[in-house]
Amino acid sequence: MTPFATLEQVKRHLRIDDDDADDDLTLKLETATERIGLHLNGVSPFQPELDDSGLPVRDADGKVIYTAQVRGSVKSATLLLVGYLYRYPSGDEKAAFDGSQLPAPITALLAPVRRMAYA
Repeated sequence: MTPFATLEQVKRHLRIDDDDADDDLTLKLETATERIGLHLNGVSPFQPELDDSGLPVRDADGKVIYTAQVRGSVKSATLLLVGYLYRYPSGDEKAAFDGSQLPAPITALLAPVRRMAYA
């Protein structure tokens, strides 16, 4: 799966200037991308192509055409989740995760996307 953010964006988000943690951050980015992809439950993380009236463009079969650009809310949620994984590497911080659920700020960012369904 293509990561929903770049390593450079992650490092800028976390204010990390050196390369010492690159391997760890790359793993956390891959993990965050996978987990958020699962949370989206089949909804594309990419921006739909829009026509002049703001409606999704569809192909000949009626399927929505998506751009290669990750939705802003998905990218922001990915950066937040990488931050949680980086800050709480052992996963034992009760304030970070509630059971198997994503942290509340992340689910709040993803809720509108997850509910979207272009039928």
